[in-house]
Amino acid sequence: MGQLSYSALDMAVILCKKNLGIREECQFLLDFWRSERRFLEWKYQSNKRRFLQDTQYWMHYLNDKEQLDYDFADIVKAAENNGTQIEVEDYWRDLDEVDIVFKEMYLDMAFFRKTKYVRKSMRQMLAKYHLKRRTASIVEKMERYVRFYEMEMLVNRKRISDLSSIPLDQLITFRLCSV
Repeated sequence: MGQLSYSALDMAVILCKKNLGIREECQFLLDFWRSERRFLEWKYQSNKRRFLQDTQYWMHYLNDKEQLDYDFADIVKAAENNGTQIEVEDYWRDLDEVDIVFKEMYLDMAFFRKTKYVRKSMRQMLAKYHLKRRTASIVEKMERYVRFYEMEMLVNRKRISDLSSIPLDQLITFRLCSV
């Protein structure tokens, strides 16, 4: 993945973690599409139906991944026998943890949390990425997400823009700029 925009898979992964009911999920997806679709992949920005269907597909896939993986080869063969070509690449994608952490952070602040900020230390964020050291490339990637999702970073109530100079255990407050 490695992209800033939300894909249907990103949404499904985040929603599966939230354990919402079907009505809450549908309402969230509709609300997100109405108010925040600028953060969606280009193909979903003008096609609500495709966004909803693709997200639901991925949610079903993640909920029953073992059985669907087992049956996928049979599905491809049956489609070929019927003269239909399935683009296998559309159904297999890798997850990038860095993407998901910042995308989930934005959704939490914008939709799911009563408090409109998240506090994390660099050590906590690096642990989520399964890293032990901060590198220039990971810091640049984090800062790119902060800019794209219109967040600001605060340390001791002072706005910062450079994550590389912050001590690893220092708590950083992330909040939406519009707050």
